[in-house]
Formats: sequence, structure tokens, C-alpha cells
Amino acid sequence: MRTSLWGHARPHAPPHTHPVVGYSQFPRFFPSRQFSMGCIINQLDADLKATKLVHEQEVRELKLVYEEEARELRRVHEEAVGELNRVHAEVVGELKRVHAEEVCMLKEEVAELQRELESGTRGLRR
Repeated sequence: MRTSLWGHARPHAPPHTHPVVGYSQFPRFFPSRQFSMGCIINQLDADLKATKLVHEQEVRELKLVYEEEARELRRVHEEAVGELNRVHAEVVGELKRVHAEEVCMLKEEVAELQRELESGTRGLRR
């Protein structure tokens, strides 16, 4: 008497007349005596453990990549901040220089206008 995949008796029709196409092929690929639920569970457990190991390795690799990219971004950021600070200092220095020149020019103009005003008022007093 033939048995099913799980060892149950199959007293009905022989495999070649079974209504499901290809059903007769399963016992050849999955002999009922060699596969039990325990074997299947053990295989699934092994697959799960292997998948978990692969996942953990991928996570470690991604963390390394992330840390390397973070270091590179920090370095680029520090360079950019340094360059901005340098340019800012140059601009502020130039603005202070121009401001000082303009203040000097305005003081000279005020002094000249004061002299003209004083000379003009002296002329009016006479």
C-alpha cells in the first residue's frame, strides 16, 4: 500500500491515475520516511538562523559605511565652515577699512566746511 508524504496510508487509486497533475512525483522527491515534521522544522530553523546571520553581517557592514560617510561629511563640513569663516573675516576687514577711510574723508569735509563757515562768518562780521 502506498503512503502519503506524511506516512498516511493511501488505499485509493495508484499515483499515475491521481486527479492532481504531478502528484505522483512528490513521493519520489520527498520520501515520506525521510521527511518528518521535525526535519522540516529543523531545516526552517537552520534557514532562519542563516538568514539572521546574513542580516547581522549586512547591518554591521551598513554601520561601517554609515560611520565612514558621517566622518567624511563632518570633515567636509569643517572645511566649509573654515572657508566661510576665512571669507567672512576678509569681508569684515575690508568693510572696516572702507568705513575708516570714509570716516576720515567725512571728518576732513566737516573740518573744511567748518573752516569755510568760520571764514564766511568772519567776513560777515566786518
